[in-house]
Amino acid sequence: MSEKARPFLESTREKPSLGDSGDFDAYLAHFDPAAIATEIGPQAGMDVAGVRELVDTYVNEAKLGFDLVVRHLPKDARTILEVGAGLRLVSSYLASRGFAVTALEPVGGGFEIFDKAGEACWARMPSPKPERIDASVETLSAERHGTFDFIFSVHVLEHVPSVARAMAAMVRVMAPGGSMAHICPNYATPFDPHFGIPLVPFAPRKTQYLFARRIARAPELWNSVNFITAAQVRTLAASEGLSARFEPGMVARFLRRLDDDPVFRRRYEGSAILAVYKVLRRIGVLDLIGSIPPRIASPMEFSLRRTAGRGP
Repeated sequence: MSEKARPFLESTREKPSLGDSGDFDAYLAHFDPAAIATEIGPQAGMDVAGVRELVDTYVNEAKLGFDLVVRHLPKDARTILEVGAGLRLVSSYLASRGFAVTALEPVGGGFEIFDKAGEACWARMPSPKPERIDASVETLSAERHGTFDFIFSVHVLEHVPSVARAMAAMVRVMAPGGSMAHICPNYATPFDPHFGIPLVPFAPRKTQYLFARRIARAPELWNSVNFITAAQVRTLAASEGLSARFEPGMVARFLRRLDDDPVFRRRYEGSAILAVYKVLRRIGVLDLIGSIPPRIASPMEFSLRRTAGRGP
């Protein structure tokens, strides 16, 4: 553990406290992407520079997860489940702050490098560490795993084999009065952010014939995408007795990350989305982009709670 991270970790043992982005950045400081890439690159049979780029991306996405928790974590929440925890950086930070945290992984295909990078991060984590469930989200049950005040995921729900089964499983382990929050693409917008490609409207799977060469670079990732939509989330939430709230302004937030987040920007260098963003910024319509209705905006961020009179 870095000396920078140690002081605040030792000061948070009395009661759960989220801290702020500065605390989270300090925690991330002792997960060195260069060291992790050097360690796992040969194990994965990959170029160290390529692994470093992937680990940089994973660590950077942890900040998105932390921001999601900051926006949605109930004040009285103590038990937390992260679905698709990846490197488990957000989960381990929350555990270090005094929360009872469980990290669930895996949830789908196309992310094998997570295993090696996750284990490298696990070895570097201070105690207390989060509990681990190495299983798919559909297997969750209150009897085996307990219940949670807060459940969250970041870019995971688009990869589960069945959104309906995943939703039902998370509801099974949501404590009375609990809630959940998720970020993922909304494929009502015909665009895939993983490959940076437009999709065939109403038949997204057929896109593989138009961008066969690009998709062939990561076929397992492509096959894992389920093309979830906001309308699907609303329907499933209602069937489970949940109310759904979608955050506005997500498209503008996504696009501004291209300016504010250099690691994020590198993922889209040379893509059509970066070129489009430059045009939108030049003509000054980003504020209008922010008013796109959540039902068609991508990515989507939504929170779910039990409706009045429903639940265990």
